[in-house]
Amino acid sequence: MKILAVADLHGQEKSYFKLSSLVKKNKPDLIISAGDHTWFGEDEKKMLKKLDFGIPVLLLPGNHEIPAATQKAAKGMKHIVWLHKGAYEVSDVLVLGCGEGGFGVGNYDFEKSKAFFVTSMKKHEGKTILVTHEPPFDTKADEIMPGSHVGSKSLRNFIKETQPDIHICGHIHESAGAMSKLGKTLVINAGPKGKIIEV
Repeated sequence: MKILAVADLHGQEKSYFKLSSLVKKNKPDLIISAGDHTWFGEDEKKMLKKLDFGIPVLLLPGNHEIPAATQKAAKGMKHIVWLHKGAYEVSDVLVLGCGEGGFGVGNYDFEKSKAFFVTSMKKHEGKTILVTHEPPFDTKADEIMPGSHVGSKSLRNFIKETQPDIHICGHIHESAGAMSKLGKTLVINAGPKGKIIEV
């Protein structure tokens, strides 16, 4: 299965145009948007329509979106799948997601979702992908400058304990596109240019 992961589009027309080109070129089976598809929620319905390429789009809110407003904007869009605090399974791949968070304020929704994620992973026998908006602490995905890390320590501990196959995130623009390993988990800051992932 081919996945196009993206984050932090921030309503930029040029980023959505590049995303469209990536979809046409690579023909992914699934798109995962790890949040901040808008600039503080501006023109959200319009931005979500730009994410609809006729294939499932798993969507999280970032720190620029309000979950209830994003859900409302996505209402009636048959290809948009709400992943926040939930799960999506296709073939032998389980995708778990929790949005929001960032800048060290903690993520209450993620803390509440941990038990559900662990239970879901234990029941699943195939590949697992964890999607959050914020990156885990002390990886290439959370560097605002070399050696300066601002990611989530709680998320880092969770990944180390559960070891999903892939973790997709965004939020830190300075490290967009960065990839690194946290134990066996491949951590990817998808960024607005997107990443094609073969699973």
